[in-house]
Amino acid sequence: MKKLLLIFVVIFVMILTGCSSSTPTAVSTNTLPAPTEAPTATQPKITDTPTALPATATEKPAETQSNVEEKTTSVPASSEQPDEATLKKYFSELGLGKIAPGGQLPLSLEKNATIFTAEDQIGLYGNILVECTPRYIIYDTQAQKTVFEGGFPYALKGGFAGTGPVDIPAGKYEYKVYVDDTLVAVFPFEVK
Repeated sequence: MKKLLLIFVVIFVMILTGCSSSTPTAVSTNTLPAPTEAPTATQPKITDTPTALPATATEKPAETQSNVEEKTTSVPASSEQPDEATLKKYFSELGLGKIAPGGQLPLSLEKNATIFTAEDQIGLYGNILVECTPRYIIYDTQAQKTVFEGGFPYALKGGFAGTGPVDIPAGKYEYKVYVDDTLVAVFPFEVK
């Protein structure tokens, strides 16, 4: 009877842990999904899809529109002025970030970036207080026109980050962030 109970317990544990056979299962070592695969928890998708960011004790102090509750200076001269009240309503932190070649979210995210190369990833990071779907445009300050538009695919709340390739020529730009149709932030940056 004890042997039967022991066998039953062993089989039950094997079922719970997924070890129903001794046949090895192939595991991919690819860190990025194929274009048609959905990302998994260990495979970040380097696009506009947000990634939760854990708070760290070693984060650099914010230089541009991060920690908006403490922000007392206005945004540098830009083509438009953001709505500070809407920014504070929706975000406790919002910034422009960069991931150098070979890096991945969230560990390789450089906050408050202003200089990019064609090989970098560019995108937003922050903390959303009230659920919203941020969208953005990249505005060419020399040509005075929008060169790229994008946004997150669904409403967000909490910590997030999303990046994509720097797919624009060298020059000076503004990364403008909107909630609904209200401009909430302008981040000047340069591509070299």
